[in-house]
Amino acid sequence: MKNAVRHSAGRAGTRRGSRLAAAVLTVAALTSGAGAAASLTPAWAAGPRAVAADQADPLHCPSAACRRVSQDVGYPDSVTLDGKGNAYVTDYWYGRLFQVDLNSGKSTEVTDGISYATGVAVDGRTAYVASHDTGNLWEVNLDTGHKDEVATGIDSQVENLALDGHGSAYLTSQGSGKLWKIDLRTGAKSEVASEVPHADGLALDPARNTAYVSTDSGGKLWAVDLSTGRKYEVATGLGRAEDVAINAAGTKAYVVGYDSNKVVEIDLETGRKTDVVTGLGKPDGITLDAAGNAYIADYDGVLWKVRNLGGSGAQPGPPAPPTPPAPGGSAVKQVDGVTAEPGDKAVPKVTVTNNTGDRIGRQDVTLTLGPGGLKWLEHHKLYTSRDGGKEEFGCDLVEDDPKQVLCKGVNLNLAPGETVELRTVVGTMASLKPCEVPRVNFKVGDVGAADANFVMKDREGRPETCPERP
Repeated sequence: MKNAVRHSAGRAGTRRGSRLAAAVLTVAALTSGAGAAASLTPAWAAGPRAVAADQADPLHCPSAACRRVSQDVGYPDSVTLDGKGNAYVTDYWYGRLFQVDLNSGKSTEVTDGISYATGVAVDGRTAYVASHDTGNLWEVNLDTGHKDEVATGIDSQVENLALDGHGSAYLTSQGSGKLWKIDLRTGAKSEVASEVPHADGLALDPARNTAYVSTDSGGKLWAVDLSTGRKYEVATGLGRAEDVAINAAGTKAYVVGYDSNKVVEIDLETGRKTDVVTGLGKPDGITLDAAGNAYIADYDGVLWKVRNLGGSGAQPGPPAPPTPPAPGGSAVKQVDGVTAEPGDKAVPKVTVTNNTGDRIGRQDVTLTLGPGGLKWLEHHKLYTSRDGGKEEFGCDLVEDDPKQVLCKGVNLNLAPGETVELRTVVGTMASLKPCEVPRVNFKVGDVGAADANFVMKDREGRPETCPERP
């Protein structure tokens, strides 16, 4: 059992009662694409649903659609996203909070000293972290790691938390079976609902003013009206349901359990259950990003990513205020002034600038040689350069097109307003003449494309000027 594993690790003191949960915060935001969800009967008024088990062919981890993002996150309990390319993961055993770059997998410790850290939520550059055994809620500055107590002694064995975006946090208590609301300004607490035995996982649906709470013991998923505290069972038979996330439409829930090694999808209208992911270790926490990708905190020391589990439009919660997009969209532009000699090598270059309000992560880059006079070298490479740092990426010839190579998963990692330079090295044929202008086309995923032209000159750099091209 998980508690035995934790206890035997050599740390004395409070042990997590039956099973300690993953604390993932998934808030389904009101979006323009959620119109279909808004027509559904409000969850608190719908009454109990029939539960129908459905065993489909689940996705297995690891696989092409399920990969390890990081294995340097301690003993993960909960995960949340900031919407800017980072995940935040709590390390239950050592009381730490990690930031994980979702593009590179790099893990950085933000703070420590939070006794048995469980739930985590992020609002801008502030994280909120729950302490299982003390019942305290901490506020952490993500830039400095400094932390302060927001509220103390909230309840016994506090677990997951979620933010409503209006100055309050919601928090589950496994010990008392209650759902609490905490004023983040004053630390005052108020009881929302009770008699939810072993309350653990938590996700909010603001569109219906509903919280979904999963239970560590009894394997149930409850829907709770946040205004009245009324509740009903959505699904049962879930085993140790450590955490829950919902999609933006508010139609599906995704539940993980420490002892199950899987993710179960639940239809929130019917209670129908489907195993959608297997092969995990000890999954404790789950959240969805804006594209419906799932991130899973696995107590075996892994942060997983499962592609498109929740469908389009899933949201981390609460979302950070959007950055207004700059005019013109993202740009791919050639770097001027590049020259080369016949029978030698050329280094065509482009820059990629992020003029949107969202981070640009990894992109597949296709390179295409111009109409003639160029050839690939034995090793196909693409290089990125920014702020003195360089990275190298391998590329493969495209089948049936010897003029193209494909460089998969090039890590641009561009925040809004940032620029990176891309370059490659090609061979120039001796038949090229001075003032000819060969080119290599750079197609950067769904960001854009540009030709990188360069001017041929002789070994003495002549002619100094060439005629203007028509």
